[in-house]
Amino acid sequence: MRNKAIILACGLATAPQVIAAPQPIEQLKIAGDVVHITLAQTTNPRTPAACVSPDNASKWTLSLNTASGKASYALLVNAFEKEKQVEIEGTGDCTDHPGVERAYAVSVQQKHGDESVLYVYKGDGVTKLGRILKWEPGSRWEHLQITYLSGELGHSVKTFNPRTYYDLTETYSIYFSEENCTGVAGYKTPGDEYTYYHSEYNNGQFFKFQHTSQITAKSRLDISTEKDSNSCWNIPWQDRPKVRGLTNTRTVSIEKCGTSPCIIKP
Repeated sequence: MRNKAIILACGLATAPQVIAAPQPIEQLKIAGDVVHITLAQTTNPRTPAACVSPDNASKWTLSLNTASGKASYALLVNAFEKEKQVEIEGTGDCTDHPGVERAYAVSVQQKHGDESVLYVYKGDGVTKLGRILKWEPGSRWEHLQITYLSGELGHSVKTFNPRTYYDLTETYSIYFSEENCTGVAGYKTPGDEYTYYHSEYNNGQFFKFQHTSQITAKSRLDISTEKDSNSCWNIPWQDRPKVRGLTNTRTVSIEKCGTSPCIIKP
């Protein structure tokens, strides 16, 4: 997800040339009607304009002669006080002060950390259900309960259990009625009534199995999220299990999350 950001162009006619990577501000200084900005670090150094002195790569100027320049300065003061990161686009010239590039636009990014506000989203990762007020993990994985404030400006508090599905393991096995993973496919499952999820099966969407009668499995395909390729194994006759043969699978939707697991993020 992108960080939330506020962007202000500083009212200059010249098109931006270079962008400095988002960094916190180390110093703000006003000399006359010009603000001098020093960024805290240059871990992702930019290629400065030709007029910039070697020791001024992390410095910029901003004119206070325009309304947008004054607004940008207010934005920078807030970012400095809140220790937010800023991104600066340069004009490619040093008109305001010799050796220091002029700022064309200033972008302030929301600071995210352990104190971040978290939201719960539907499985599409786009549809926001609301801001999380608390979550209680419970004694088992499926007992997770989330309480959230519905909508950006909502006042309705809602609680639900997002894990109302059977999470298959990182490696999941498909059984076959013939050797070399051919013939009728089958699965070992707790029951047809369960909703299942596996990131490598059914396009990462929830599904339910629909079965026929049992088959004797002669081979097994292990589907893994940790390997580049899946492995097929022929099963010795004395170890061949009986599993339920597969008719097909049906994509299903669960409350709130939709057809794939809910997502928690800033």
